Amino acid sequence: MRVSYVCLDPGVPVFGAKGASVHVQEVVRALRRAGHEVVLHAARRGGLVPADLADLTVVETPVRADDPAGRERAQAEASRRAARDVLERGADLVYERYSLFSTALAAVTRSCPARGVLEVNAPLIDEQREHRVLVNERAALHALRAQAGRARLTACVSDPVRRWVERLVPDCRAATVPNGVSLERIRPSREDPGGVVVFVGTLKPWHGVDDLLRAAAMARAPWSLRIIGDGPQMPALRALAGALGLDVDFRGEVAPDRIPAHLAGAAIAVAPYPDLG
Repeated sequence: MRVSYVCLDPGVPVFGAKGASVHVQEVVRALRRAGHEVVLHAARRGGLVPADLADLTVVETPVRADDPAGRERAQAEASRRAARDVLERGADLVYERYSLFSTALAAVTRSCPARGVLEVNAPLIDEQREHRVLVNERAALHALRAQAGRARLTACVSDPVRRWVERLVPDCRAATVPNGVSLERIRPSREDPGGVVVFVGTLKPWHGVDDLLRAAAMARAPWSLRIIGDGPQMPALRALAGALGLDVDFRGEVAPDRIPAHLAGAAIAVAPYPDLG
């Protein structure tokens, strides 16, 4: 089967170190292992290309703008260009990672017999409004409804995300498909874990790493922290660690193929996400 994988989120380099980048790569790997021919359409390519995906056809459709409103229009235009390319190349399945303002899946499935699967990883409209800048919320909502309305299946990574989609697009067919772990790459380590607690991810406000630091400072028994990743919260987290008197092992950005080595010796990995209602 010819599969067009579409990821037009300008914040996700498909060959990057972010969790979203890893997820894109793992889905592509699974599709290729199943014998499908995959073409990847992306807003950002990134430079950390794994050896086993070096032969993957990547069509880059950049999103360029200097202001929030311009960026939103550029995202919509990028989705139109990507849809045209998918139609020209031909596809039996369009698998799109949900991004704001993209209607590529909807445009392709309206114009040809290809089926569509929409993957939703977060309530992006809410995140954009609360943590960034959202200029045209009506257009963002229209795009989500167009995409989920045309998709044969909207796959959501958690029940709260699925309920968010179903609330905004009541007539869509949605299901919860939780993220998994690659047991080929992530294996138990023989090193003594001691009291090492590890967080892996991009350092964003809604990831709650500041709460993790405060928990370490309040702990009755000592344990050490290893933070793998980078992001906009890094300066604030380093300052907080200093103020709390914590010696935190900040590893910074790590390429996906190096993550297993950086997990070695950790006792437990945590996701300290706060309750955002």
